[in-house]
Amino acid sequence: MKLLNLYICAFSVCMAIAQKQKTINVGSDESVSLFFPSAIVQARNTSDYFNFNYQQEEEGNLGMLTGNKGPDSNLVVFTEDGEIYNFLLHFKEKLDTLSYDINKKSSIRNGDSPQPKYPFYKISDEKNIRSSVNIPDSISREGVNIKSKKNNSSYSSKHRISKLYEESPQMYYKKFCTYLISRKQKVFRVLVKKEGLKIKLTNVKRNKDEMYFVFTVENLSDQDYPLEAMRFYISTRDVESGNLLAEDKEKECLYSYSEPGIIQGNSRNNIVYVLRKFSVKNDESLLVRFYLNKEENLELYMENSIVNNPN
Repeated sequence: MKLLNLYICAFSVCMAIAQKQKTINVGSDESVSLFFPSAIVQARNTSDYFNFNYQQEEEGNLGMLTGNKGPDSNLVVFTEDGEIYNFLLHFKEKLDTLSYDINKKSSIRNGDSPQPKYPFYKISDEKNIRSSVNIPDSISREGVNIKSKKNNSSYSSKHRISKLYEESPQMYYKKFCTYLISRKQKVFRVLVKKEGLKIKLTNVKRNKDEMYFVFTVENLSDQDYPLEAMRFYISTRDVESGNLLAEDKEKECLYSYSEPGIIQGNSRNNIVYVLRKFSVKNDESLLVRFYLNKEENLELYMENSIVNNPN
């Protein structure tokens, strides 16, 4: 009888968790925003087809989802207040919803109470509960008790990020670029080429000692364009005539993310360039030159206000 009661209890837990599993539709062209009631502490995704990003360096309650066509997957998110959220991720070409406000009632731990709803849950039942919602084995049971380990977890996360930045800046740049790409972008400038090539400045972000410039390159034609190089210059020109007053000074690019060698026809690419942080004087502007081939290049000018006031 005791064994039967144990099975009934375990089954009840599994059913309660499964009922709280919300389905999130994710696409490849647009990012999906998830707003949580409390700051995100940790997240685990079981598939390479979906990418969940959140600001680990600064506590925040916003997470961004992107995905590629593939089988459904699970996303488990732990928040600062000790709640646990489990989502079923489903790829969909056209999205009806791009933003979700996550309610505490969606939490596996039943957000109305700081303690788990089912006190009879035991370690011996863990395997059954994990399998019911596909929670990765890499998430330890101790990870559930986030509230009591808030300070240690926060310190450990920031320490790892600082260590990565110091020991492997290129890897740090890559991770931060991936995070920026997943965020909703704002167009500052658009350069349109008559053959259908569009280059958009969609974000300027300052982080630590670097600045990140995010571009969206869209080729609406059937023609492929070679992208041989991209260079940044500080340009001094007369405001009224546009005449060059001083020689352009090139700024060194520390890292480039997702830069294509060829801009293929009917394609859309997000590119990020990382430069050492700098400012632009009132009589200067930032010139970005795209070298398509030896005879042709495109130029995009940024006002000093854009560079000096990044996101």
